[in-house]
Amino acid sequence: MAFVGSIPQRQDMYHAPKLVISIIGMAFVFGLLGIVGLWMPIANHGRTVDTQLQADHALRSTQALQMAVSQSVEREWDSINAVAGAINPTDRQDVQSFADAVVKASRRVAWAGYVDRGGIVRVGSQRANEGDDVGSARWFREGLKGGYIDNVSTSVAARRGEDPQNGERVIKMVTPVVGRAGDVMGVFVYALRVDWLTDYVRRTANQLGLDAYILDRSGNVLLGGAMPDESLSLMTYLSLNTPSVRGVESRDGLQDIYAIVPRLVDAAQMPPVDLQLVTRVPAQLNVQLTRGMPFSLWLSLGCFLAIMVSAVAIFANHFIRPIQRLADIADDIAEGREVYPEEFHSSRESVTLSQALARIQNRMR
Repeated sequence: MAFVGSIPQRQDMYHAPKLVISIIGMAFVFGLLGIVGLWMPIANHGRTVDTQLQADHALRSTQALQMAVSQSVEREWDSINAVAGAINPTDRQDVQSFADAVVKASRRVAWAGYVDRGGIVRVGSQRANEGDDVGSARWFREGLKGGYIDNVSTSVAARRGEDPQNGERVIKMVTPVVGRAGDVMGVFVYALRVDWLTDYVRRTANQLGLDAYILDRSGNVLLGGAMPDESLSLMTYLSLNTPSVRGVESRDGLQDIYAIVPRLVDAAQMPPVDLQLVTRVPAQLNVQLTRGMPFSLWLSLGCFLAIMVSAVAIFANHFIRPIQRLADIADDIAEGREVYPEEFHSSRESVTLSQALARIQNRMR
């Protein structure tokens, strides 16, 4: 009685994969794993480099923005000093003409006026605020000592008799007016529009690809709206006197780059402006793993995989196919077919196997 179940059925043999295909497939899989192993550290390095480049770009762009704003504000400072040096404080009509001309010539200035040593506004552009007593104001006292730029404040109404709520946010520039004898006669004042300044910063920042925020020393945001909650930790860096760049993870898990400049206006020839500048470079979708993997690197890794698989295929064709052919011959011998075993010399195993099949066939005759 033959135990057929103990003998492998011929049709069952073909469920197993061929050796050549198995080796090439294994080489392909391990090649992919090798590429992944190389890809991860390279991608991490690419992200680090990209973040550093963005940080450098953010700082340079913010400093360019600061320079543009500084030059624009410095022109107004030069203007007020030129006016203060040109007016005759004893000639009201002369001072009035200068004050009115300043407001008409520049939309940046909401109000211009002259205040005498007693703190009384003697001349105001378009006669606004004349007669007001500002002797207790800090900007007036500091202005008598030398040039001074005040914090952001709300101006009084542009014309006498209007509702004070019609006033707008301004920054007062103050410079002393010196008489012919060299004594300080009073101060001349420019009220710069904050809206002009914030609009100028916004437009310039947009051209540079930045989101800009202007803050006062109290942390109040004058431009840019409320800062994202995740960026509030940056406030500690505002007290530093040096520009800095920080990365903050956004709610989307991406990296926003913030550049912090302690002074919005940096000009050596004028008093400091008590405002700070923060800019943000929004996280972009292209700052991803593929950003750190240029096409040339992908091409190199693909070529590496193709070369490796090709080398394995050549190896399999030279060393494995003879063994596969001998396996087919052995199957023919087992089926009783009349075949003559071929001789292969690609490897010691193929030589031994071909000689063994020849001896088996001779014994079966």
